[in-house]
Amino acid sequence: MVASSTTRYVDSCFVASKKIKTIDDVVAWRMCVGCGACKAVCPQQRIHLVDVINDGIRPETDGSITCQNCKVCLAVCPGIEITNDTSDNQEIKELKAGWGTILEVYEGYATDRELRFNGSSGGVANALALFCIEKLGMSGVVHTKAHEDEPWRNKVTFSTSKEEIVATSGSRYSPASPAEGISRVLSENGNAVFIGKPCDIAAYYKATKIIPELKKKTGLTIGIFCAGTPSTQGTLDLLKKIGADQDKLSAFRYRGRGWPGMCAIKYKNDSSFTDKMTYMESWGFIQKYRPVRCYQCPDGTSELADIACGDPWHQKAQPGESGLSLVLARTQRGKQIIEQAISAGVLHLRKTQAASLIVAQKNLLNKRSWVWGRLTTLRLLGIPAPVFNNYSLFKLWMKSSLEDKLRSIYGTFRRALQRKYWKPCK
Repeated sequence: MVASSTTRYVDSCFVASKKIKTIDDVVAWRMCVGCGACKAVCPQQRIHLVDVINDGIRPETDGSITCQNCKVCLAVCPGIEITNDTSDNQEIKELKAGWGTILEVYEGYATDRELRFNGSSGGVANALALFCIEKLGMSGVVHTKAHEDEPWRNKVTFSTSKEEIVATSGSRYSPASPAEGISRVLSENGNAVFIGKPCDIAAYYKATKIIPELKKKTGLTIGIFCAGTPSTQGTLDLLKKIGADQDKLSAFRYRGRGWPGMCAIKYKNDSSFTDKMTYMESWGFIQKYRPVRCYQCPDGTSELADIACGDPWHQKAQPGESGLSLVLARTQRGKQIIEQAISAGVLHLRKTQAASLIVAQKNLLNKRSWVWGRLTTLRLLGIPAPVFNNYSLFKLWMKSSLEDKLRSIYGTFRRALQRKYWKPCK
């Protein structure tokens, strides 16, 4: 039923390249974001996910099964196309071009001390998920947590209690595929919460377009701000840099336990974490491991989510700061749930000016302004590039400085030649 409903959608919503005909082509041309949605929706269950250590989580197809060319995997793929068709007459007009539909900007934190302290920012995303479960009757939350045996890796999980949610807290700067959890949402009797990065949210959003049952069972989507996902190799090299023995690790935190928190480790015989590096130092090291597709993404703030959460970098982190979050209400559903959580005392949030987002996440806006130049250069070279509809990319690129325009073109041209982007990966 899903397969038969996707053909028109696929044909009308994207034409990334004549070279992209299968999910294997998406991977070969470096367009995959590793969200896992293709695995979740494949009618024949012929897709499985592998962690390519220098790149990210990638789908592989089962060669023993013949694909029926139903195109469902391509229909949900955010790596090849994303259309931002959201709008609201109450949206903040000055933020639309650079940040998508936003109804309200808030700043604050979760009132639960444990959630606030353990979160990367102010614990708002997890507090909202728990509120939806405990007070709004939702069945659980699909999100990401550290792998029990290899804490530098991630796994998709479905949490239904505070204890389980606290155990997942903190940023995970290594590959994760939460959209794989679409199948879990579909199996639930009630509504569920979904938390993911912008690309995961986009995949989930696309899936609701072609799977009516998923839309019915989605109680809330929460996106997190993202500047890109480093490969697993990045984390392994970071562990070496801080002198950690990965075989003895019981837990690894990129940050959190205060804001912005420290990069910290815990060994199997330890009772507490040992801080090893500041967040700025660890991110400065690991960010260079981001794959090429992350540099082509204009959405750093989860524009297709109901609610988006991230760091309020316009504030100066104070010593001993428990945590602060910048929160965006993007839909009426999201805004209503935020206001309910505030009224219930679950969140301590205050409305703040739109300029707070612009100042706090200036780097994400700068990155967005370079994307048109990067994508256009790839297409001129005959290299498949993702399509982003309704993201004002040309408008933002034109507003950038001449130096940034030239850098976006020349830098992409140079990397494409040096790294042989005109050839598909084997």
